[in-house]
Order: sequence, then structure tokens, then C-alpha cells
Amino acid sequence: QDNLRAALSWLMEQEEAELAVRLYAALWRFWDLRGYWSEGRRWLRAALSLSGAQGRTVARAKALNAAGNLAHRQYDEAVAHLLLAESVTLCSELNQDRELVGPLGKLGEVMQRQGDLAAGRSLIEECMVLCRKLGSHWDFARLLYRLAYLAWLEGDLTQKVALLQESRVLAREVGDKDVIANALNSLGYTAYLQGNQILAATQAQEAITLAQELGDIGNIGY
Repeated sequence: QDNLRAALSWLMEQEEAELAVRLYAALWRFWDLRGYWSEGRRWLRAALSLSGAQGRTVARAKALNAAGNLAHRQYDEAVAHLLLAESVTLCSELNQDRELVGPLGKLGEVMQRQGDLAAGRSLIEECMVLCRKLGSHWDFARLLYRLAYLAWLEGDLTQKVALLQESRVLAREVGDKDVIANALNSLGYTAYLQGNQILAATQAQEAITLAQELGDIGNIGY
């Protein structure tokens, strides 16, 4: 990690904008998983502010998506919305359907947190159509989880459980332990709300075990 930090610092000092944006965007999932949210946001903010990083490029779109995701992790939804919306616009301009999936779905989740449930659902459902077109089962499993969260906000626990179960099954097929852990934790919380403490504890413990395997600091806490 110190070697990566040294490389990131060097890229900034040399104002290697394109390489900086590409490397920073590639690292965001590590920062996200291991809880380096503030550090990741600082690096990405610095890279995106370089004069050579202002072009309408796929690399910038990816970096904006990365920065938006990390802002969302810290519940900085206003900033996340701006970053993700710009990423969506860029991906659309550049006809990059594959890269559009990430920011489009996450923007829908951000809008849910901001209280605009209808707009959030619309974006997530639009993203699901795109995933079907691309055959992206990994992303589709994550979107099912986001729809489950929306069902919970709307008070429909039955629909929430059904979507979480579907998300978990698909995530197992593609080997996405992160989504499996999230789904199990949410199912456990639902069981808790319904008074089934034994099932709640079992599902939460399974989620903790998966999160520990991944070193996922945020989800271990949840």
C-alpha cells in the first residue's frame, strides 16, 4: 500500500493526469472494501482537478464514478449525486454502455437516500434493462439488492425478502461474496424486525463471516 501511495504521489507531482485518473479509478474498490474512504476521496479529488484530466474521456467517467461511490459510502449524498450524474452523462455521450451501468445504478441508490424514491426506482430499473442487454449478472445481483432496499423504504417487507433472496442466489452463481453478505445482513435485520431472533442471528453471523473473509471493514460493522 505504501508503494501505491508513493506512485500516486509521483503521478500528482509530475501532473501525469491521464495515468493518475486511470490508476486512482482502478483502486477505488480496494479503498471501498478496506474502509479507506476519506483517503480514496482525497486522491480522486486531486486527480480530477488536474488540468489534463478535464477531457470528456472514459477514464474521467470511471474516476467520477469511483469518487461518487466513495462519497456515497460516507453519506455525502449531494456530492455523490453531482459526481455520479456527470459520470452518467459522460458514459452516455461516449456510448459506453458497459461503463454506464455502475454510475447509473448507484445514482439511483443515491436518489433513494435523498428521498426521491420514484426517480431512484426509475434509474435502477433502467440500469437493470441495460444489464440484461449486456448479460451482466454480477451487476444485476447488486441492482436487485438496491430494489430490496427501496421495497424496505416503501414498507413492503415481503417484496424486500423476495428480492434479497433472488439477489443472493444470483450472487452465489457469480461468486460475489460482497453482495451475498449484504443480502444476508439485510435478511437478518428483516427477521429481527419480524421477531425471529434465531434466524436473524444466524444470517447476521454468516454475513459477518463473509465480510471478514473479504476484509470488508464497513460491512463487518454493519
